[in-house]
Amino acid sequence: FQALSAIGFCWEFHETAWDDMLDDLKDFHKRHGHFRVPPKYKDSPKLCIWLRRQKRLFTKTGGVEDLNHELGENEAAEAKLPPNMTAERAEKLQAILGPDL
Repeated sequence: FQALSAIGFCWEFHETAWDDMLDDLKDFHKRHGHFRVPPKYKDSPKLCIWLRRQKRLFTKTGGVEDLNHELGENEAAEAKLPPNMTAERAEKLQAILGPDL
């Protein structure tokens, strides 16, 4: 464990992969000025599918305000979240996409 940690092994692969896709989305917006990622976008072929999934998961949560309200009142509410959507991720998406979410 310590040897792997010492060489920078990533223990949070899914979180890192999610953040990498978010960075790709930021780069796309910086280049194109919008969030309408085409299917099979050559610089990040999976970005369109990833973004659609994130929007769908965000919608299922009821949005950041609902998440924060539920989680503030009841820690068990985290279990109600769809797989792969956390309050932190929802906040990051809303901060970037705003009304496009």
